Amino acid sequence: PEEIREMVALGEKAPVLKQVFKDYRVYDKTRLDFMEQAGVLNKESRARIEEMNRDHVPFWRMIEGEEGFKARGGIFKRLKGGEANIAEVLETIYRNDVMLVTMGVTNIAKTRVYDMIERFGLTDIATRMKRPPEGVRIADEKIVRLLEESGAVKPGKGVQAFTFNKQFAENVDMIFRDGKREFWEIHDPVFFKAITEYTPKSYNLAFKILAGFKRVLTRGVTLSPDFMIVNLMRDTQTSFAQSEAGFIPVVSSLRGMVSRIAKDENYWQAMLNGGGFATLYKGEIGAGRNLRRFYTSRGINYGRVLDTPRKIASAAEEISSAFEMAARLEEFRRLRVRGASLEDAALGMREVSTDFAMRGQNEIVRFFTAGGPFLNAGMQGLAKGVRAVKSNPARLALKSLTVFTLPTLALYYYNRNDPRYKALPDWARDMHWVIFTPGSDEPFLIPRGFEYGAIFAAVPERMMEFIETLHGKQFADRMLAIVYDQLRLDLIPQALNPLLEQATNETFFTGAPIVPEDLRDVRPSEQFRPWTSETMIALAQAMREETGVEMSPQRAEALIRGYFGTLGMYALEAADFLTRSVTDAPVPPTPRLDELPVLRR
Repeated sequence: PEEIREMVALGEKAPVLKQVFKDYRVYDKTRLDFMEQAGVLNKESRARIEEMNRDHVPFWRMIEGEEGFKARGGIFKRLKGGEANIAEVLETIYRNDVMLVTMGVTNIAKTRVYDMIERFGLTDIATRMKRPPEGVRIADEKIVRLLEESGAVKPGKGVQAFTFNKQFAENVDMIFRDGKREFWEIHDPVFFKAITEYTPKSYNLAFKILAGFKRVLTRGVTLSPDFMIVNLMRDTQTSFAQSEAGFIPVVSSLRGMVSRIAKDENYWQAMLNGGGFATLYKGEIGAGRNLRRFYTSRGINYGRVLDTPRKIASAAEEISSAFEMAARLEEFRRLRVRGASLEDAALGMREVSTDFAMRGQNEIVRFFTAGGPFLNAGMQGLAKGVRAVKSNPARLALKSLTVFTLPTLALYYYNRNDPRYKALPDWARDMHWVIFTPGSDEPFLIPRGFEYGAIFAAVPERMMEFIETLHGKQFADRMLAIVYDQLRLDLIPQALNPLLEQATNETFFTGAPIVPEDLRDVRPSEQFRPWTSETMIALAQAMREETGVEMSPQRAEALIRGYFGTLGMYALEAADFLTRSVTDAPVPPTPRLDELPVLRR
């Protein structure tokens, strides 16, 4: 009571709080407008909710490991009197919005699908049930009384909660039409999985550990400037080949990037209509709250705490998103100019390049994609390529021959007798167009798109080489390598990949040894090259002198690269700069142009 009186007094002293709550009520009304338009509520049920929740603010308890919202399942849940802390108000409002919007959008989509099934008479897929499935009567008097007092049910009326557990209705789905439940019996098992298993699944600890290692590496790679620029170039090529709206290389990508950075009307229209990537809310607000609580409990003013790393990471993700979405946003704009509906343009936006939101339903596939950094991207890229071939094979072939095959064969003809070209690693030739600038032995590598680059560039070049040399085994080896490397069909979980590289003494991507042949008989702490990390060298020497433990700088550096990607190596280079300032380490050799950050491959 005392706390309530204090809050009331605070409201009287600060009129702005009353205005904020008034604005929130208006905002709350718009949510109910949406739910009514989505068919989840009707006028009567909406009026009842507004009467029951005049001063409604959602409260969610802080629960770890929550699964994505599902419209299926029990309608009423047992009240257990939980003692967990209530989450921060802004966070609960956000989570409530996510739940309601997900429920409304899902109901709209399902209603349209079932209407289509009924309109075309597809009774072999699903049929509307004339009466609802078996219900379970609520016997708990406390819940019944609570429902009666809240006005959700009339006193004396029986209360039932519909359940969709296997023992009641294994193949039944529910939608709301004008605020009333409508049940559909699904006869097609594939359709049943598609219509009911669309939400993120919760995984066990093993899955989460595998996904954690994968996430660290993918962020370490995709948030680096090296990847952003290369990815933009590859995305431009792929989008040109797959576009249905006349995508113009470079020009369209730059225009789309401006749209993403400015977040203009084109960007918001694309996002509102489902053109963005699938994302999961991770409770960043809650993380900030916990930081504030930690510092405040120790008498530290949180406003003076420098949380720049988090802001830097956020900025890096914004920049990465601008590069990633450039081609997609321009495809959305061009489709709209051509008269496509918002929904069709959003679908075209996702289809112009690899759709990373798509996932396989098979549990074995999910296991491997959960742990493999780019396995799902490779599989979805192949799947999209198949769809593109089926859609318009002539157009795809013509564009791919123009962008990939002709430049590749022209460069091969120019470079085929050049010893510098033959000396390049196979992976560099298979994944890039190679140009040697006049007066220099340093190659300029232009990245090629993965799937189309493999099929329309790498394979034709290797076939030409085979025709000239007739080296059958070399040709077969390169075909297997192209499938494995360029199509990214690596089944080894990221958690194990760097360890297997250590065991085999080989970097799987390039095929180069971690410890070269001439260093294998050298004591581990002396296994390094002039370009090996100074920090790893100093650490290895310190460990040998202080503890007698031998550590190979070459192997340590390979582990960091294997687990943390490009950003891990950037961090190591920054540490090397500090290490050289306090040791007598020699100045490293001047890097070549192709060894500089961002430009190096």
